[in-house]
Amino acid sequence: MKKLRFILPLFALCVLFLTGCKKEETFKTFTQPYWHEEFNAEYTATMTAVVTLPQEIGTYVQEGDELAAFINGECRGVAKNIDGLNYIMIKGMPDENEMVTFKYYSARNMYMYQCVNCTAFENDGIYGTADSPIVLPLVVINE
Repeated sequence: MKKLRFILPLFALCVLFLTGCKKEETFKTFTQPYWHEEFNAEYTATMTAVVTLPQEIGTYVQEGDELAAFINGECRGVAKNIDGLNYIMIKGMPDENEMVTFKYYSARNMYMYQCVNCTAFENDGIYGTADSPIVLPLVVINE
């Protein structure tokens, strides 16, 4: 009987060791942002983006989710979601060619995702179309 008391806990430890205990990954959560385009009279140029979310994120879209385009940390356009496509008019200066970063906030899990340096701003440029939208390669922000 004493051997059994010793062997059972040892057996349980071996099973845990062999199967591995996976720690569930957790990410930083964010409060819902209020993104709006900054008014700047110098932003006379625009670029159009038509993008979608990756399937593993897009499946869970709900009211309160937000997607916006940023240049140098400044919000330059907020998406309008129509039938799963996100339309964004990105504002800039005519000679600007800075990189555009997209950020997506998921109200469901309160995570923030981003696609850093997805494309360069281009006056009258087009990044994706309704027939061929760009799937944003989003990664969760955990800092």
